[in-house]
Amino acid sequence: MPTPAAILLAFANDWVDNKRHLRSLLDESKAIDKALAPLVEAGVLVLPPPIHNATIDDVIGTFRERTAAEQALWDEARTLRSGDGLRAYLRAYPAGAYADEARSRLAGCTTERVETLGPDRAVRYAWTVNPNRARPLPTTDEARSDALTRGNQDAATTCKALAMKAQLLSALAEPHDWKCTELDRGFACGFDGEIVCHVRDRIESDRERCHDENE
Repeated sequence: MPTPAAILLAFANDWVDNKRHLRSLLDESKAIDKALAPLVEAGVLVLPPPIHNATIDDVIGTFRERTAAEQALWDEARTLRSGDGLRAYLRAYPAGAYADEARSRLAGCTTERVETLGPDRAVRYAWTVNPNRARPLPTTDEARSDALTRGNQDAATTCKALAMKAQLLSALAEPHDWKCTELDRGFACGFDGEIVCHVRDRIESDRERCHDENE
């Protein structure tokens, strides 16, 4: 198989008149000679057909586009630091400039258990707070405040059980139907309502990590 440099020289005889431009292109061809040959053999780089109508600029332009796309995919794979990125690179460029390094990194990948948090969600329980007849208060506002305080204490105790499998964000009582009674020494209030626990579930999963060889 003719080397890429030989191909470029053949094209130059027919298409390039400017000697200075020719010298620059030939210098560049030597720099890419080692990388271009295996890409052509592997079918990764396809020269524009028909080959006798291609110019040096066509060949180098195609190579530049390919190498830019390959570099971008490789940079993304390194940023992800996961096997998925490396495998995507190898599928696209099995004989690419970083193929050996990608395979080496894949061989050294490890799997670790990680925990993430799900979205905020509300867990609700129907709840009743009874009037505290043993401790009447001077006004209904004070009696309601007392009932709400007792409801929130109930909420803290009830929602605490969820913290085993979730991150507890808040625990509050929500009154829906107040029940206040006037007594000889003041007022006592309670309510029917709900306890609302806002949580984010703890989600465990396996994550593949692929480190740089120098790490």
